[in-house]
Amino acid sequence: MAKKPGYCTGFRQAGGDTQTCCQHHDFAYQVGHVSRLEADIRLMVCVAQHGHPWRAIAMFMAVRAFGWMFYKG
Repeated sequence: MAKKPGYCTGFRQAGGDTQTCCQHHDFAYQVGHVSRLEADIRLMVCVAQHGHPWRAIAMFMAVRAFGWMFYKG
C-alpha cells in the first residue's frame, strides 16, 4: 500500500485534522492564486481553528521564514 503524502513538511507529526490545512496551503503555493502572505495566514487560521493555536503560530513562523523557497506564485 502506498504511503499517503504528508502535507505538513517539517510538521510530520501534525495530526490528521491539520493535514487538510497543509494540503490547501501547498496547493496555494503551487498555483499562486493568492499571495504567499495570504496563503500563510490561511494556514495559521485553519490550524488554530482545528484546536492547535500554538502549532498554528509555530507553523506560520516557519512558512514565513522558509516558504519563499517553495512558493511558485
